[in-house]
Amino acid sequence: MKLEYKPQAVKQLKKLPKTEVKKIIRKLELLARDPTVGKQLKGELEDLRSLRAWPYRIIYEVKDTSVVIYSVAHRQGVYR
Repeated sequence: MKLEYKPQAVKQLKKLPKTEVKKIIRKLELLARDPTVGKQLKGELEDLRSLRAWPYRIIYEVKDTSVVIYSVAHRQGVYR
């Protein structure tokens, strides 16, 4: 599937160390092949999914023909 990035996610990726970005890119490639690989969130975020890229989380939504990446942030603050 096609990956689309929200401006916030792009900004967050640019701030991360290059070693972490490489790890996250591998996870994003996996996500493009299988969008259901992440965990379905609950409550107010129930339309979104979360994929681990320790210690970061990728928050995304599966659309008909694409996956929208909303956030890539450290696990401690990503859900706020």
